[in-house]
Amino acid sequence: MLRKRIILLVFLLIYAVYLYAQNYTIKSYTTSDGLPHNSVRAIARDSSGFLWIGTWDGLSRFDGHEFKNYFHEPDNSTSIPYFSISDVCVDRFNNLWICTDTRELVKYNRETDDFRTINFINGIHIKDILDIATDQSGNLIITSRTNIFCVDPISQELTGHKLTDSHGEPIILENIRQMITPSGDSIIWLTGGILVSEFRKQGTDEYRLYRNYQVEKSIETPLIHFDATFWSYVYISPSGSAWLSSSNGLFRLDEENGIFREYREDLPRSEFSDKDFFYWGKRGDGIYYFNRRDQKLTHIPDNQTKWQ
Repeated sequence: MLRKRIILLVFLLIYAVYLYAQNYTIKSYTTSDGLPHNSVRAIARDSSGFLWIGTWDGLSRFDGHEFKNYFHEPDNSTSIPYFSISDVCVDRFNNLWICTDTRELVKYNRETDDFRTINFINGIHIKDILDIATDQSGNLIITSRTNIFCVDPISQELTGHKLTDSHGEPIILENIRQMITPSGDSIIWLTGGILVSEFRKQGTDEYRLYRNYQVEKSIETPLIHFDATFWSYVYISPSGSAWLSSSNGLFRLDEENGIFREYREDLPRSEFSDKDFFYWGKRGDGIYYFNRRDQKLTHIPDNQTKWQ
């Protein structure tokens, strides 16, 4: 599913609902406004209030008024090492981390306003990155095809955990983006395509596959384009139910049958009582956004989102 403006739109919507309660304002930004490319891949907000926007061609910092853009420069080792960005995230110490489409890990240096490609941390080679995220404490989590790495922003100590199948044998993930959702200190969810995998920590150096779940597909997905990207994350509600929020709809786990089924009923507010904001998208339908503060579910139709 194409994600040209959905994340930026959701962030702007959150601010609008927060400020104006029942109302919201939609403003679309394109290259005409200074955005480096109209295909937005990822976005993160740092503690300074900046939005960092990863696009098909470059990274952008948005202060609410204008964009400052950063591009790949082949002769400059302190620039972004590749032109297209797959993900960005900010850890608990306001460090900005970037993952490129070449599966490289990059850290932004605020003092020098440039970038450093991270190939090794504490002697461990970091390569073939599938996703980056932060855990509940704000520490960086890195997923590669064979390992999950946890990085402490203070000490920069890296703990590597091998990925194994249900029998404890090493596995190699497919070379597609596997989005990671940490759940507590011992469970990792990986989502990609029509499969959700639950890994549980074993000892100090292993995450073992507990179960694979299918995702019910009830709507068509577009052909793969150069700027197409899917997103999804798993949320465990206070009742213990597992929800999958995605660019392809909202799903709830039918644990008995091992299937995430599309949820079409009224949203049960109590299921999201510990989460300030919750959102999902659905191509051809638009964006849904739940604000716990006023218990309001807002639907922005597809013709307003301009989600292409």
